[in-house]
Order: sequence, then structure tokens, then C-alpha cells
Amino acid sequence: MPAHTTGIGRVDGNVGFAVTGQNNTIFLGRREEREERINWLADSRMHRESLKRRFVEPEGFRAADSVLRMHGTVFLDGNPGSGRKSAALMLLWSRFDDDGSCRRVAFDDDSNDGAEALDPNTVAEGDRLLLDLSEDHGPGGGTNLSSRLATFCQSVQEKGAAFVVVLPPGWQQTTALHEQRLAGVVKRLGRPSGEAVFRSHVQAEHSLDVVDRHTLPHLAACVADAPMRDIAELALRFVEVRRRDPHASVTDAFAEARKSAEDYVADVAASVGRYAPQQRALLLAAALFEGSHTDAVHEATRLMLEALSFSSEEIHLLEQDGIDTRLAAVDVAVDSHRCVRFGNVGYHYAVARYFWANHPDLRGPLRDWIGCCVESSMMATSDRERAVERFAGQACRHGRSEDLHILAARWAKSGDSGRANLRAAWAARALDHALRWDGDDGHVAQLARKQLYDWATKGADPGLARVMIEVSAKVVADQYPDQALVRLRWLACHEDRRVQIDAVEATRVLARDRRVYRRLLWRMSDRWIHQRRPSDVRLFLETSAADVIMRVAGSDIRALIQERGVRQQLVQCWSAVFALDDVSRWGEHVRGWLDTAADTTAGGVGVDVLVDAAGPEVRTMARLYVVARNWADAAPGVRGPVLERLYRGIAQAQGLDVA
Repeated sequence: MPAHTTGIGRVDGNVGFAVTGQNNTIFLGRREEREERINWLADSRMHRESLKRRFVEPEGFRAADSVLRMHGTVFLDGNPGSGRKSAALMLLWSRFDDDGSCRRVAFDDDSNDGAEALDPNTVAEGDRLLLDLSEDHGPGGGTNLSSRLATFCQSVQEKGAAFVVVLPPGWQQTTALHEQRLAGVVKRLGRPSGEAVFRSHVQAEHSLDVVDRHTLPHLAACVADAPMRDIAELALRFVEVRRRDPHASVTDAFAEARKSAEDYVADVAASVGRYAPQQRALLLAAALFEGSHTDAVHEATRLMLEALSFSSEEIHLLEQDGIDTRLAAVDVAVDSHRCVRFGNVGYHYAVARYFWANHPDLRGPLRDWIGCCVESSMMATSDRERAVERFAGQACRHGRSEDLHILAARWAKSGDSGRANLRAAWAARALDHALRWDGDDGHVAQLARKQLYDWATKGADPGLARVMIEVSAKVVADQYPDQALVRLRWLACHEDRRVQIDAVEATRVLARDRRVYRRLLWRMSDRWIHQRRPSDVRLFLETSAADVIMRVAGSDIRALIQERGVRQQLVQCWSAVFALDDVSRWGEHVRGWLDTAADTTAGGVGVDVLVDAAGPEVRTMARLYVVARNWADAAPGVRGPVLERLYRGIAQAQGLDVA
């Protein structure tokens, strides 16, 4: 049995949409066969609910939870493949009652606009923070990292946030971590029961408890030492077999699932050696489009031969074998709905892996082939979905994630006709796969985020820019809100006016989350607003809506503007806005602030912020007062007290006695 000696065999692929990792896997199954569908631009709430249905607490989980609640930080130790990342996410999600996402702390600062990954000023109240050092060992310089970690952890505790660090193997030999004096905040997690993990995954997909020691007596030995990823995949294969053949016994279904989880590539290699070139093309097309109609497979085969510039003697159409006969010759069946199927579950993944692994020179042409398939009018939406998903898996697995970037740019490019680009959705899908790929310690996802940054800073095609806005706001922002904000900020100054508007609107929607707004405001006040870009001023004014900042979010939650740090940052930003000396830019937004100030308990603080930002410039304060006076004249009875407070603040700023 190859690769593993766990009894499962080696499992390489993402079978369907997944939240996955070396130590964290939620396999949600193939889209066309799942009863419960999850949007491909899924957010953390969906991830959390999926993980909760599958999660099995490891030994030490409760102790780690106690440390996190007491200190605000916990460092997780454990063996690779034991589910540490899943446990980290569950710890963070259970820390607070809201449904906020978990922010990943990343060290790829070149695409994070130079911000310090462990800057304590970036921590906000209620933040959920995850640093996975099993993937990212951070920058060089152990002492520097040690001091930054210590300061960051202190800020986490002071601000009531939650911070979980997944330690790398052998962390005791890492100077930066050893110096951190981790005694008391390091908790070692055991390995959860493999049987329980398998059962939870099956139940989450099947809603039935069909697995026990009596029906599967060999399950315990099979999963005893297997990584969580492999157990999850085995469970998914088991569910797939049961769905294909509901009448199969549990024992037979498990046996077939085990076999499908093993590596079929050797069998594929033996078969391919017997096939002619056209048959090989048909076999690969059937693998990428398994589940599609025979017409789609026929079209995909034709396009592949064209992409590979394969020439053969012309045979009259009436002399050619039919598609069913040709498929049967490569051991591919056609079901009653005229859809192609391989006889063994998971065999099509082995076929794709074989060609990508053994024919490196084909990878570029196969990328172009997939591009043509998606663009073909002969393909249905489900055909395109299968093609992009399965191609993405092979590209990411074999170090060709840049192929997804190339295809995304190709599909997203704006046309000259002015009509909607229907292929843009597939550009977003390709980038989404790269951004969510977690089968290589996060390297593919990091490259995708870096590519988005490069496109944003260098001025991408307007069509591609609109796709970038979507994936930045809906995918990157889920776990890397800082990086999403950086990319959206660059897109907000794109030369295309429509792109500017869309980027500002996407940022505005994101910023309605209090945590995201705090991060945006910190960046604005720290650097962006002082660069005096008109786009930054517009971004600040549009995202700093008074109803978001001044209104109380709940009975026991104070308004954002009542937080001292937020007030100070708002003063800095408004001061930079007033310095532009252009009332036409800020007058309307000031009136909006005054409207909200008139009917909220925190409104007085909002007025004080405007006064502090305008001072000590007499000319600016005068203009601010004129705007406020004209605003108050429309409803003196309601607005008069607000104007009075602003007047007194301006007078005091000038040293005048207003008693």
C-alpha cells in the first residue's frame, strides 16, 4: 500500500469544496451530489457550522479553552495531522457569542502594504486571531519575533481579544518561541478518535448513523494512525459510494471506499500505455468532465486535440465510431441520462493526477484547453464548474497555481461590446480556488493574494479589477481583512470610474463590521489619509458613516466613537480632510454626522471630534461653523442643541469665554 501505512493509503486530492489543511479538514462533498449546498464564496459562518457538525474534541481541548479565556492567548502543541487547526478555529469561535470571523495573522508583508503582522495597534476588542506557525514560521530574527509576540499577546489581553497560535513541530528549539516563556499558556492536544472523526463526517453528510463497530469491525485499525485529512476523505468516499449504490451493505461500501482512497495511478498508467493518442485525449476529457453529458465530453476532446495541435488522417463522420463505443474502449460508462461515469469511485481523480504528474509539457496546453472549454458555447454551467474545480486541484497540487491566475485574467478581460462578461464568474471561481487551497501549507493561497496585490497596484484591466473587488471582499476579507482592505484601497483609485465606485462600495459594506472598520480606520489614520490622495479621502468619508460610528450596536455595547482610540483616529482623519480646504468634498458628510448626532446619545462625542479636527485653524473652524449653522437653520428646535455644542467647542478651542 503506497505512501501511508495507516490502512487508508495515500490521499492527495480535494474531492470537493473544502476548508482544508494539513491538520484541519472539512470535506463538503462534490457539488453535484451534495444535498446541502454551500456557496463557493462561503463566509466564516458557513465554515463554522460545517466544522461544528464534524468536529471531535481532542484530549486537552477543554484545558486549552480555559487558558484562552484566562489569558486571551493559548499556544497549541500537538502532532502533525492531529487536527490542531480545527481545534484552533473551534476555540476562537467559541470564545465570543457573536458570529464574527477569525483573522489570520500572516507574515507576507510585501503584499500587506508593509504593515507589521504583529503590530499591537492592530488588535481590536473582540478580535479572533489565528497564527499558524506550522505553516508560517515568520520573518527571520528570533529575538525580534520574540519581543513582537510578547507585545502582541499583551495587547490581546488588554483589549479582550482572543489569540491562538499553532506551534510548529520542534518549537522548543526555536529561539523566538523558547524565549516567550510559554509555561502555562502552551497546551498539548491529543489526537481525537479516528473512529469518531470518521463517524462524524459520515453523519454530517448522510444524517444517519450507519457506522458502528459491528458494521465496520476493521474501521478502528484502518484509521488508528491516519491524519485527519485522510480520514475525512475516506468518509467522503464512503458517502459517495453509498449514494451511488444505496443498496450496498455498509461493509461493501467501506471496502470500495478504502480501495478508491488508494492510489489508482499505477492502474491508470498501465491502461494509458495501451491507448492511442485520441483515446488518451478522450480518457482525460472524461476524467475532467465526469458527470457531464457525452456531448460535453465529445466537445472537450475535440478542443483538446486542437489545443495540442494533434493531426490525424481525416476519417469521414460516417466511418467514425460513436461516442459510446469510444468511451467503452477506455473503460468509461454512459448512464441512463447520457452522463459519463468511471466504474470506480474516485478513479477520474487518478486519471487527472496521472497526466499532470507524468506529462509536465502538457500542463501549459491543458491550461489553454480548459480556457477554451469554459468559453465554449457547447458547455453547460455544470460542465464549466467541474472543469474549473478539477483543473484547479491539479494546477495547485503540481505547482502551477499561476495557471489559475492566467485563466482568471483571460476570462475577466473586458470586451469591447459593453455587454456583461459572463465569463467573469469563472475568473472569480478560479481565483477563489487558489485563495482557498490549503494543501501545501498555504503557499498557493499566499501567491494568489500576492497576485491580487500586484494587479491592484499596477492597474489591471477594468474587467479583472471588478473580479478582484469581488474576491477581495468575499474571500480574502474572510480571514485576511487587512489584505482585503489594502487591495480595495488600490482599486478605489483605479482609472476606471466604475471600478472606483465598486471598490468604495465593497469597502463600505465590509466596514459595517465594527472589527473591520477599526482596522480600516487604523490604517487610514496611521498612513493612508496623510498621503493626501483624493481616493483615500473619498474612501474615509464613504466608509465612516455616522450611523455606524455613533449608534450603539446593542444594549451592552457602546458606540464605536465612545472608544478612546477610535476617537483619536477619527480626529486625525477629519483633520486631514479639513486640510484639503474644499468644503464641497466634506460639507455633505459633516451634515450627515450632525444629523446622526442630533438623535443619538453619543452624538455629542461626534460633534467634539469635528471640533477637535478643525482646530486650531481658525479658518477651518469658521467654515465648519457655517456648514453647521446652515444645517441647523432647517430645523432649529431639534438641531439647535447640536449647533450650540459645536459653537461652544469652537469658542473654547480659541480660548474664548462662552459662559
